[in-house]
Amino acid sequence: MLMVIGLLFTSSYLNGQNNTSEGFVKGTIEGTIHEEKYDESQSRTTVTISGMPANLEAFLDLQKQIAVTPQGGVVMILVAIYMYQNDPDVGMQCLTAASTYPLTSKSEKKGSYEGYIMTNISRLKTNLESYPRIPFVYYQGASPENGYVPDGPPYVVKMYTNPYSYSKGSDGMRVKLFAETQGADSNRPCTVKKVDDIYKVTEYSSFYLSYKPIK
Repeated sequence: MLMVIGLLFTSSYLNGQNNTSEGFVKGTIEGTIHEEKYDESQSRTTVTISGMPANLEAFLDLQKQIAVTPQGGVVMILVAIYMYQNDPDVGMQCLTAASTYPLTSKSEKKGSYEGYIMTNISRLKTNLESYPRIPFVYYQGASPENGYVPDGPPYVVKMYTNPYSYSKGSDGMRVKLFAETQGADSNRPCTVKKVDDIYKVTEYSSFYLSYKPIK
């Protein structure tokens, strides 16, 4: 399956250049991830985005387009981490919009989104300060040898599921996907569940762990 998507974005500092360009951009999802059970023929996927959203509005537009799939939901948290690093206020709204219980709680504080806010982000904040390339290590081409500068734009994330990726609870099915990275000895997981029509993250702590030292 190949989905082609039009998105409003500003391409920013990902590949070592601050080349900003506003407009509509294509995003693609190649490959299908089964939403209910492991199926080897529907277990690998590639998500490509042509840039980064410039603001919350563009972030939400991107979410509506690609997070109708589990893999799109995973990419949204990666984008949100990047936006949080660049603008904590807007980024907190994006992190919240990309997540659901147990990562969020009711709040009207600054950074909240639709009456909720992501909680317990102290470890994310600390690790971003210590390891500033965290937002980039899951995009193709980023490696210790090049300082975790990804290929692109466009930017590509490859993911897969395994036979243990699916767990059903009282609030619905959760799907754990593994994002490929050269920044660790093993690929790192992120878990999503469907909230209405959008996949949101329930667990992503592996995404902000330290990475292999830059060479």
